[in-house]
Parts: sequence; C-alpha cells; structure tokens
Amino acid sequence: MSLAIFDAVGHGVPAALMSAGALAGYRSARRDARGVFDQAAAIDEVVAETFPGSAFVTGVLAEVDLASGRLRYVNAGHPPPCCSAAAGWSRS
Repeated sequence: MSLAIFDAVGHGVPAALMSAGALAGYRSARRDARGVFDQAAAIDEVVAETFPGSAFVTGVLAEVDLASGRLRYVNAGHPPPCCSAAAGWSRS
C-alpha cells in the first residue's frame, strides 16, 4: 500500500501546477516499481526542471508491506512523524 501527500508553495494555478508535476513524477516512478527514495528523487527532478528558481513542494511518501508490517517513508519538509499502535506504544 502506498501513500503520497504533497503541498506546493504558494496559491492558485502556479501551486496547482507544481502539485500536478509532483504527482506526475510520483506516478511515473511508481509505475517503474521504484521505491520511495527513488520516487522522491523523481519528484525533485520534475519540480527542479519544470519550475526553476525558489519554487518547491513538500511532501510525505510512504509504503507499507501489509504482509510484514514494514513501513518505509520519505519526509520532505514536514515535522517528524509520530507512530503509535493499538498496544499503546508510540515513537516519534
């Protein structure tokens, strides 16, 4: 199972276009069966090439192996995650 959350800097059409570019880079990398770290690199490449200058997109990419419970994630510009389980433990 995979998850992607993006937030482009700014408002309006320019921010929407940056988010769409990030999403396109993410989808392309996923179709190529690349892991979350390579997905993040693909997104960075699309944003840097398409929107030169100071524009950026923050985001979180994650994938969970449902069989093993293993979580892999990339956090780009957001606070560290806080994980918790039904058993009551948590870790940030």
